[in-house]
Amino acid sequence: MSILPTVHRTLPSHVQKLIVERAKYEEADRIVKENQTISNFAGWEKNITNKIKSREAKRVAEGADSELKVAKQLVLQVRKQKMQELYDAERAEWDRKLKEMGLYIWKAPI
Repeated sequence: MSILPTVHRTLPSHVQKLIVERAKYEEADRIVKENQTISNFAGWEKNITNKIKSREAKRVAEGADSELKVAKQLVLQVRKQKMQELYDAERAEWDRKLKEMGLYIWKAPI
C-alpha cells in the first residue's frame, strides 16, 4: 500500500521521502503486531493443549490406581477364602485322626 500517490507534488522531496519512510515503518509495525498476536494465540493454545494432556494423563493414572486397589482387595478376599478352606480341611483332618484314636478337642461354649 503506497502512500505516494496521495502525497501532493507541491511538498518538498525530503518531506515526501519522510512520509513514504514513515508509511513503511507503520506497515512493518502492523505486521509485527499481527505476528505477535498470532504467536500469543499459538502459545495460549499450546498451554491449553498441554493442560488437557496433563489432566487426561492424571485421569488415566487415577483410574489405573483405582483398578489396582480393587484388584488388590479381590486378591486378598480370594487369599482369605483359600486360607479359611485350608484351615477347615486341616481341622477336619485332625478331628478325624483324633476320633480314630478315641480323642477329641474340647470346645468351650461361647
